[in-house]
Formats: sequence, C-alpha cells, structure tokens
Amino acid sequence: MQQPAIKPDEERRIDKYPNTNIEAYDYLLNAQELINKYWLTRNGDYSSSIHFFVDKALEIDPESPGVNLGKANAFLIDCTEDAQHLKVPNWDSIHYYADIALQLDPEYAEAYGMKGNVYDEQGMNDKAIEYLSKAIDLSPNDRELNLKLAEILNGSEKTQIDLIRGMTYLRKTIGTYNDSDPNKAYQIAAYYDFLDEFSKAEKHYLKSMKLGMTLPSYRAYSAFLILHGKPWEAIWFIDSVYMDQTDRTSLTRRIWGYIEINEFEKAERYYEKILDGGFRILRGDSIRLGYMYLETNREAHAKSILSTIREQIEIRLSDRKHFWDLYDLCMIHAILNEAKEALRYLSEIEEFYVLMNYQKYIESSIVFSNIRNTPEFRAIMERSKAKNEATRAQIKEMEKREGFDM
Repeated sequence: MQQPAIKPDEERRIDKYPNTNIEAYDYLLNAQELINKYWLTRNGDYSSSIHFFVDKALEIDPESPGVNLGKANAFLIDCTEDAQHLKVPNWDSIHYYADIALQLDPEYAEAYGMKGNVYDEQGMNDKAIEYLSKAIDLSPNDRELNLKLAEILNGSEKTQIDLIRGMTYLRKTIGTYNDSDPNKAYQIAAYYDFLDEFSKAEKHYLKSMKLGMTLPSYRAYSAFLILHGKPWEAIWFIDSVYMDQTDRTSLTRRIWGYIEINEFEKAERYYEKILDGGFRILRGDSIRLGYMYLETNREAHAKSILSTIREQIEIRLSDRKHFWDLYDLCMIHAILNEAKEALRYLSEIEEFYVLMNYQKYIESSIVFSNIRNTPEFRAIMERSKAKNEATRAQIKEMEKREGFDM
C-alpha cells in the first residue's frame, strides 16, 4: 500500500512515536482521544473501543514502539477497572507490551515511564522509582516524568529521605516554566502545599487561576482547603467558582466538603449525581461515604462497605507497607470507633513516613474525630510535628543552596 503524504502537522505528531506508519498512527490518535475521556470520567465502557483502535494500529505496524506502548495504555485502563471492582488486575499485560516497545527501542523514555507508573500502581515503589529514574535519564526535561517521580517520592512513599528527593525533582520541574505560565504558579503551589506552608501555597493557587488555569487549579485548591481544615471555605469556593463543573472530581469535592460539615443530605445528592453520570467511586470516597452512612443510621450498609475495603487493603499490606494503605485503614478504624486499631496504624504512619500537609487534616477532619481526644493521639501528632519541622528545615537548606526563592 502506498504511504499517504505526510502533512507538516503530521510530521510533528509522528515525532512522538518514532517510525510509526501514519495510518497506524491515525488509529492510535483515535484510541488516545478515548483514553483521555476515560481518565476524565472513569467510564469503563470506553475500553473495548480503545482496544479496537490500538489493535488496528498493531495490524498495520506491529514493529512500532509507540503502537505497542499504546496497547500497554489500553491494558492500563483494564487494570484500573479491575482494581476498582476488587478484581486482581493483570499488570503483566501492560509490562508485556511496554517490554516489546523497549526491545524495539531500548531508549524509549515513555516506555520506561509507563513501567514506572505501573510498578507504582502495584505498590512496588522501588521498581517504580528505578524505571522512572531511567526514563528521566533518557529524557531529563520531561515534565510529566519529573512530576510523576516527585509525586511518588512526595506522596506515595512520604518517607523523609524520599520527600526531600522528591522536592528536588519538583523544583527542577518548576524551573522549566516561564513566569507567565499558570502551570508554574500551580506547581509552586503544590510545592508549598507538600511542605504545609499554607499562605504561600494559597497565594500561588490563586495566582495560577488569575493567569488562566481553571479546572486543575479549582480541583487542587478545593482539596487544599479541605485538607487544611477549612471545609466551609472549600464549599463556598466550589459553589461560587466551580459551580458549573459536573466532572467526577468536582462532585467528590462537594461530597467531602458537605460530609465534613455534617450536611449529609447535600452530600448524598452529589453522590447520586456521580452515579447518574456513570463515574467511579474511588476508595477514599467510599470510606467517607461509609462514615456518612453510619451517621445517618445505615450501619449495616456502612460496615459492609468499610469491611470490604479493609479486607482488600489488608491483603495488600501482607506484601508491603504503603502510606495510603495504612492511612485508609487508620481512617476506617477511626470511623468505626475502633480506637486501638486506628492508633496502631497512625503510629506506624508516624514511624515510617512524614505526614506534612496531611497532619492538619487528621487533626481537624470529622472522620478522625473518634480518636483525637486520647493521649496516644496527641503524642503521635507531637512526634509527627517534630519530624515535619526537621524535614522542612532540610529542604529549606537545599533551597538556599540552589537559590530557589518563590
């Protein structure tokens, strides 16, 4: 078959997937459009169409690293859906096609990045850090890769050493933006948010909105207010600025906010909108809904939800400790008024990790209220505060050496 002529704009897009047949790439573009829609809505109905387009691309150009990575992306969605439905995800299917891409192009940074992302989902953070670090070695200025590694080190791991390293990658990313780019203000806000510096973070979230960033800043800022014990301000912001948004994140932010102030009827109304929109309910959202059901005399339903999640997490913990698993177990036991178990998990979190911006939420959120009035809780929070301050001091010293001043 004769190759179609490549137009100038096609030359640009071909660069992203080297050596890909243009007809195959068109199928890949169709798949990518649906992949983007999936991550926005978490609607698993897109999966079969995504596989259809990627398989067409594979038929035309099976030797393309990019097409094989596209197939890995399709399986990533399947695995995400399986995890949400408490099924065991077939992570090997993603690694299989990413490995083919790497065999075809051993310096394909995106394929290393894909495997790093998947290892993160598997809870294999050492592997995730290894592959993402390799990806960054090959593509050192790739913002997404630097941000992902910073996210794992700052968010998934949250150990003191990893947080310090993660903030280094985040500072590096910030340096790639010009001052008028709203993304720069947004990432600076995230940086200070990680460090639990409320005023600086708020200043830059608002600046990012002023410069033109809307939806990502709205989402992050509303969560930021809730995490810092300001649910009323979050609800005011959502209802006055964010009110026309009906995506999953905006709806769940409302649920979080209204649950925090005991406005359960309003929270449930937005939960119904999530169901009507075909959106998925993520684990953290389900735990908070369990709290709401307990408070509205639906104890059996609440315990069924919370017990299922608890059992799923305990299976994961049998292989490896993970911050978010310990955090969610602490929350579940606190909601169920099982203080001894909740404090045990909170103590483990304090021992192995740095809470930073999540400490304020634990100290103020209604879902942790059953364990706050105990000497053990106060002692754990004091130790955590000292660790936060020591970590912040080390990061500030690095900022000073690098001349980082925002």
